[in-house]
Amino acid sequence: MKVGVLDIGSNSLRGLWGDVDEDLCFIKRGAKLLTTRLGEGMSSVERVLREEAVERTLKGLLELCRDFRDNGVTEVYAFATSAVREASNKDWFLTLVRLETGLNVDVLSGREEAFQNLLGVEVGLGIKDHYLLFDIGGGSTEIILKNGEDVFLKSIPIGALKLKRVRFSSLNEGVSFLKKLWEKELASIRSSLQGVKNFVGVGGTLSALALFKEGLSFYDIRIAHGNRIELDWLADKILYLSRLSQTELESFFSFDPGRSYVIYEGSLILLSLMDFFGIPSLLVSETNLLWGGLVKKWGVKKFLFGS
Repeated sequence: MKVGVLDIGSNSLRGLWGDVDEDLCFIKRGAKLLTTRLGEGMSSVERVLREEAVERTLKGLLELCRDFRDNGVTEVYAFATSAVREASNKDWFLTLVRLETGLNVDVLSGREEAFQNLLGVEVGLGIKDHYLLFDIGGGSTEIILKNGEDVFLKSIPIGALKLKRVRFSSLNEGVSFLKKLWEKELASIRSSLQGVKNFVGVGGTLSALALFKEGLSFYDIRIAHGNRIELDWLADKILYLSRLSQTELESFFSFDPGRSYVIYEGSLILLSLMDFFGIPSLLVSETNLLWGGLVKKWGVKKFLFGS
């Protein structure tokens, strides 16, 4: 069975396709990431998807649908996250997508998004228990704590793209802003970390940082997946990133130049979370929300990265 998964995020549009065999193993045949910034221009007051952003996203969806057809994909699971679920005009957007592409899009709640991430990470890393997971997206940040039989999920409506709209005069001001937010939203999780053995991060920011750390100018899932980000390294690099121009950032993150637009903000969120929870290092998982869709939709039990 040839399947495809589509993730309509606040900053990026991601597609993944491959084969699911009789043993419920998914063999990756291809993937594509397009920076469409669907959530650009949205605010807490005016939660409207802008026409320009919608046009970019529709163009990207049509491109990915062509990729699916060219690769013989017969079943597609498409879902959207924070930008769409928060938009007052989401019904218009979903109708437009259906008319233009034929896709029926599943709009995930924050809780559903967190659980789908969990599915991807557990199958991909083999971690089943006693872990804390961060998913830093464009419009929201999801936190999952799984400790024994207890699973705590929290979706916080701040992500790299949203944080970019908040103006800070200094790095310390940004750290202070986020620390106050975590104190309000995540203090109960911090007091429940006894027994937690693993710390995991997913999302475009983590992928980009892992490849940046290894000095790569191209994307390689085998290098990014299972890589480790240290707090000390990140604290040093974020000062460096804060001084770079947009052009310089694009050259350093040439494997995903669109990510460079919000790499500083995403890194700031990660740094502040690691500091808040006292985490010296964490694992990067590339089998995230997108891959979790495979588990959720088709019951996939194993991933092979393939091509």
